[in-house]
Amino acid sequence: MKKVSLVTCHLSLRQQSGRSMVEMLGVLAIMGILTAATFALYSMVMTSQKRSTVQERVSIIQQQIKSEFAQSDDFSGLTSAGVSAIIKDIEQNPYGGKYVANVNVSDPGQFYISITGLKKSDCEYFRDNGKTKWPDSVGVSAEPAGCDAEAGRNEVRVFFGR
Repeated sequence: MKKVSLVTCHLSLRQQSGRSMVEMLGVLAIMGILTAATFALYSMVMTSQKRSTVQERVSIIQQQIKSEFAQSDDFSGLTSAGVSAIIKDIEQNPYGGKYVANVNVSDPGQFYISITGLKKSDCEYFRDNGKTKWPDSVGVSAEPAGCDAEAGRNEVRVFFGR
């Protein structure tokens, strides 16, 4: 029988030990970074999807209103009841607000579609990129002008006309 000294036994145990705490912390840090990046990417994708949906729906509403008033000289006959009938299926927007359409009282040859319930960043996005988002529009405004209302209280109006 072979004798094993305590030193040899201690060395063999040390060589068989598992991963160190530093290695485990490194793995956890990498996983945390990847998780945070995934959430950030998901948030960006959802924001982009909401904005695309709004752009699509405003375009649909605009086309339906113009089609409804194709025989008229202006949009002065545009009423809340008439608009509700036109946009009944898409009244709610992805931000929890609504789409509202009204005739422009200062110019009956124009109407606007309001996008309500916006937070500041989305309000600024639609206000500042309005002409590229809705090429048929004749203007875009925000209420309040600086999109400075509390989240969910900002509104963008996209104006269309003849």
